[in-house]
Amino acid sequence: MEALTRAFVNLTRPTEVRSLLKQMDFHPSKALGQNFLTDGNIVNLIVNAADLSAEDNVIEVGPGLGVLTEAIAARAHRVLAIEKDHRLCGHLREYFAGVPNIDIHEGDALGFDFHSAALNGYSKFISNLPYSTGNRILVELFQMADPPELIVITVQKDVGDRLTAGPGTKNYGLLTVWAQAGYETAARKSVSPSCFTPPPRVQSSVLVLKRRMDPLRIENRELFSLLIKACFEKRRKQIGTILRDAPSRIHTVDGDMERILTPLRITPRMRPEEISVEQWIGLANTLSARTSD
Repeated sequence: MEALTRAFVNLTRPTEVRSLLKQMDFHPSKALGQNFLTDGNIVNLIVNAADLSAEDNVIEVGPGLGVLTEAIAARAHRVLAIEKDHRLCGHLREYFAGVPNIDIHEGDALGFDFHSAALNGYSKFISNLPYSTGNRILVELFQMADPPELIVITVQKDVGDRLTAGPGTKNYGLLTVWAQAGYETAARKSVSPSCFTPPPRVQSSVLVLKRRMDPLRIENRELFSLLIKACFEKRRKQIGTILRDAPSRIHTVDGDMERILTPLRITPRMRPEEISVEQWIGLANTLSARTSD
């Protein structure tokens, strides 16, 4: 695509962004996590990390004033920007009027049909994720049968730490397992609050999630979800105790415990955060085969 030339506002200049917000009489919502990225270096880092080409169709959640939208559209075939805020949608439609490869969808990303978008060729996901709903949006993507091939996101640093955590660390948890079951996760850049207008109270991180070339096969995704949720809700307990007290679909008795856990190199005394992603999937698959017998 040819580089976009917009005559309105330089969205990487905080003074111009503040002036624009004042003209709009728009007061960013803390509840919606409306902190607008205004650092051109971070914008470039994000779009470079997405390795965009003229064939790529991209979904963006929470475009805000459109700084990333503009940069994505300059390189990609098409960008579908999902914005919940009605007034921001009005701004985006006006700002990008006449730009043919940008589609603005007004609505909550939590109710968006990502599966249909995937069927229509949207294979990359780029977003400064809203702090309030970011985790739920990510889990929805991770649970898809046809998830994006690449996810590039800016998230709170603590969320980034969880997405990239290893077993046995304090940040390793439910979100980690869902993410790493399908993706190789890596932190690319720490982002200061001063890179946003208004600045959030927390540090952020840019992460790149690449879909595994050889995804770990989950035989029963519903059972896998039930298992890891039940276990990480009681992460301080030992896995043997959790499995004995778990819902009937994943319940095991002492006689089954050794036969199920030993081949996976899991001991009954291990706690959920000590069990690797591969072991969780192996355990879910073993339980799935057991319940289908």
